[in-house]
Amino acid sequence: MVTQTRAALAAIGAWTFALLLAAPSFLMFDGLPLSTVFEVVVLALALAALASGRCRSFITTVARRVAFKTVAAVVILGVAVTIIKIVLLVSAPVGG
Repeated sequence: MVTQTRAALAAIGAWTFALLLAAPSFLMFDGLPLSTVFEVVVLALALAALASGRCRSFITTVARRVAFKTVAAVVILGVAVTIIKIVLLVSAPVGG
């Protein structure tokens, strides 16, 4: 059984993976290599949330306060963004 805490951490992991996944350059988060300061800051915050015990306990507290459907929706959106980035990467015309 998936708890809200694990689902919240999975959501952060899914969004971090979506951030790092390569995509066409016309997207705001175009993946590795990170090209803007905003992308680096978002990655640093996501990694701190996954690595820090204090951040994980805060995420646990927040995840317990919201409905499980909300946390599940954030996970699903993270996976959907990843799938969309893959589709755009495959179907985007090659520039050069």
